[in-house]
Amino acid sequence: MNASPDIDYIVNSAKKYSSEARQQYNNKNYDKAIELFNKAINEYEKVKSLALTKNNKELSNKAINNILNLKKSILNAKFNIIQNKIATNLKLSNKKQAFENLENNLKELYNLLNEAKNLNHSDLINPINQLSNKTEINIEKLKIAYLTEEFNKNKNTITKLQNLLKEANNLKPTIKDKEQINKIIDIIENQIEILKIKQLSDEYEKNINNISKLESLLKESKQIKNTIKHQKENLTNLQKLIADEII
Repeated sequence: MNASPDIDYIVNSAKKYSSEARQQYNNKNYDKAIELFNKAINEYEKVKSLALTKNNKELSNKAINNILNLKKSILNAKFNIIQNKIATNLKLSNKKQAFENLENNLKELYNLLNEAKNLNHSDLINPINQLSNKTEINIEKLKIAYLTEEFNKNKNTITKLQNLLKEANNLKPTIKDKEQINKIIDIIENQIEILKIKQLSDEYEKNINNISKLESLLKESKQIKNTIKHQKENLTNLQKLIADEII
């Protein structure tokens, strides 16, 4: 850039920051690289302003072009940061924490995509879309795995299964594979019903000679009847047993 000594000094400062930024980028120190890219941009903004003051269009255009390229470099660095975070989150043993973190990463990718489109950074748009699609798939897999894991851990505790059922229904709208999520919900519901009927059956065995208690159990069984979807026959059979003892 041919310019006055003052502008030359600022240009050299911008080049220095830009060079240091690229070195940090190549060393995968992306946060530091972004910091230095921004410093270079600030210097080129000064160059652009001075060039416009001096009516030096050539210098101004070069500064504008450098600023655009530096902004694209910042987006590249941001993409690599998000990519690294996704890789880390995929390794988490806590599946719920993993998919929640990945959902945040996905939002970051969507924001980055908008930035890339605004800068017409076509080289980055496709990698962002590819990583977003992969992340969406991984989030869904982790949600299914989480629900399955929690079911296996808590399949003998009604209250925990009831909480898990609420969670599964809350997650359902975010899961594209409806067949899979509906299957899990059915399994949880079925197990809750089995445990409810088992509780009634155990109470029946303990109080088989207590008519008043059996009457209470029969009333209780009728109250839960409308909530039973999968174990209707077993509940009906138990109700018959209780009713026969009362008679």
